[in-house]
Amino acid sequence: MRVGFGSSARRKKPSGYTGGGDPVIAWDAAAYFENFDAIANGTRFVANDTVANYGLGANNPGNLGWDAIAVGGANAARFNPIVHDGMIRQRTSGNYGDFTSPGSYFLKPPGVAVAGDQYLEIELVPSANNSAISFKATDASNQVNARFSSNGGAVSIHAMNAGASVQAFSASPSGSARLIGGLHGAFSTLTRSIEKLTVSIVNGRAYFAREGQPIGDPLGYTFTDPGGSFVGFTTFDTTRPNWITSIRVGSCSTKLRALSAFQFHYSRRLAHIFDEGSAIVPQTGTYQGAAPTRLIWRLIDPETGIEVKPWEYVPLADQTIGGGNYSFYPKVPCGRNGRRAYLIQHAAVDANGVALRGSIAGSNKPFAVVIAGISIGQSNVTKSQTKSGAGVVPLSPGGYMYSKADPPSMVAAGYGHYNLYWDSTAATGAALTNWKFLDMLSAYFNKPVAILSWAIAAQGAANLDPVDGPYAAYLQQHIALSGQAWEFALLGQGEAEFTSQGALWLAQWKVNLTKYLTFNNQYPGFVPPIFITKTGRNPGNAGASQASTLAMRLGQEQLVIDGVPGCVIKDSGHWLGCPMKDSLHYTETISDNGGYEESARRDALSVIKHYSGAGYDGQGPLPLNAVRTGDKVRINLDLNGATSLTARDGTNQNNAGNAAALTGFQISANDFASNLTITSTAIGADYVEFTLSADPGGPVKWRCDPGSDPTVTSWPFGAYADGTQIGMKPKFSALLAA
Repeated sequence: MRVGFGSSARRKKPSGYTGGGDPVIAWDAAAYFENFDAIANGTRFVANDTVANYGLGANNPGNLGWDAIAVGGANAARFNPIVHDGMIRQRTSGNYGDFTSPGSYFLKPPGVAVAGDQYLEIELVPSANNSAISFKATDASNQVNARFSSNGGAVSIHAMNAGASVQAFSASPSGSARLIGGLHGAFSTLTRSIEKLTVSIVNGRAYFAREGQPIGDPLGYTFTDPGGSFVGFTTFDTTRPNWITSIRVGSCSTKLRALSAFQFHYSRRLAHIFDEGSAIVPQTGTYQGAAPTRLIWRLIDPETGIEVKPWEYVPLADQTIGGGNYSFYPKVPCGRNGRRAYLIQHAAVDANGVALRGSIAGSNKPFAVVIAGISIGQSNVTKSQTKSGAGVVPLSPGGYMYSKADPPSMVAAGYGHYNLYWDSTAATGAALTNWKFLDMLSAYFNKPVAILSWAIAAQGAANLDPVDGPYAAYLQQHIALSGQAWEFALLGQGEAEFTSQGALWLAQWKVNLTKYLTFNNQYPGFVPPIFITKTGRNPGNAGASQASTLAMRLGQEQLVIDGVPGCVIKDSGHWLGCPMKDSLHYTETISDNGGYEESARRDALSVIKHYSGAGYDGQGPLPLNAVRTGDKVRINLDLNGATSLTARDGTNQNNAGNAAALTGFQISANDFASNLTITSTAIGADYVEFTLSADPGGPVKWRCDPGSDPTVTSWPFGAYADGTQIGMKPKFSALLAA
């Protein structure tokens, strides 16, 4: 079912007033409306047709009573279009079909004349054929003719006086909804199953729109007004009615033009724990003709045009109208279109309380109200390997990323650098990883999700203090642009802690997180989760670097235990098994085994587990305790959703490991002053076991190798029912085996 502007389904409301005190929205009556779905095949538009059969064996069931003003030309019998399969179709002398040199006629609805300004709205089925509508007409030689090229996506307007045609403009509606619609390319053709196209004439200017989105110049186009009052079709030259499924004609005393400078996404704010959330999305515009008395707005799907939030009044206190300008501040809800974005439409209400169809306008920039998370730390947490500039980048249906400038020099004016979707099979770095992360979260929530990067590459923990660190001004610019309405955070930092900074990691991040929490304006008492995604290998492998790495690793574990007031801190994922391209960064694309994608998948599993309370997170099997029996030390594991255990390469989980020769572990009888020799290993149903060269005769401690670049070519992995695998979570605080 097509949903049109002010459709009958929405008009079936009781008279009177809504609960909020605003009158029920009543739309102006059309001077003429016809939906050809309900008309029998073979129906003609005008009566004078000598051909009874139109080629499919159907007799002439009648006509619509339209008027035909003849101008001349051969093949007069062909001028009369017919209805076939719910659409207007041109016909040859004996068959319905495409245009073939009909006579020259102007066809107009019966008894319909609209004095002054007009609008004409059609719905059409895109085809390889042109469609055209006429207005301001006296006959086929004196009119304004708008032509829509379904094949090329272009529109043009031709002013005709005494048969002379002058093209006022021709434009393609580039930059429209397909920017956001899950398609990897700008809009260039009319592609919906039903396209709704409108021409409005106000004060000597013509405005073209597709679902309220301006086509061509939003300011409209001037033309030589023929001065007529008829609206309809012509059947000569290259113009004709074709594949049109409905037509609506009416007067147009007011035309709005939306000027809103949209962001691609707005972070939702929550009023309470069960709130769906919303965001204020400022709207501005201009109007031609009579000033509106009130304004109304609604939301539609950018690709289908289907309404996802009905028209509603702008509160009087929130609207400003005058001097040819208007503005208002709607509170737009999150998730009314599932994972997809919105288009917003505006319309005017006149002094009599009547909503004006011809006034409808909207922006051609879709936007989403999102569940927003932040990433804090270094480059890996943002997965920002491309660093292509600053701005909002949509990554997948329902997924958005705010990417930072690099080097950190962004100013507020840089917000809004719009790019198309990146294809997940070809993109690198940020695009690939965040597509996976955001796609999984958006699918779970069935709402748009964004990640807002507050991270800076190659910085130690102290430099990421958002108030007193050296990049405080930069960080606070990004914090302000996020709207301070984030709901979760990913913390990934430690690659730069390869000097004595490592010992300060825990204390510094307690300070940092306390300050980050002050930049969150959700409802009082809101407690966001913060997920620590464990960093990969560190540069260096000895001396101070080794000690610093261990201190940092222990600090990561202790931060989860100690917590920070005002948030919940959880482990998210780790690097083991994620392919790396160098000593610090994961591989970027699927073709090189997608280390960033795997890292992002694990993080997403942990976020979803937190919110759902079900399933498993991205940490992999979890070490529980250690038991020594003679020369054997067994580490019992919580499988954490895995169905079995296996050995894989900890540097690239696509490669097999050796369960009998696991690497990357240490066992000591003297608190790691020295390590005992491990001669063999084994993997059981829910444990890993290490055999020593001799029975130590007393308690020992077991831990993962805390070096900055340990050998992990054979590592225990959990295998999952969906065919994926995650390495065992590394543990650096030792387990005691008595």
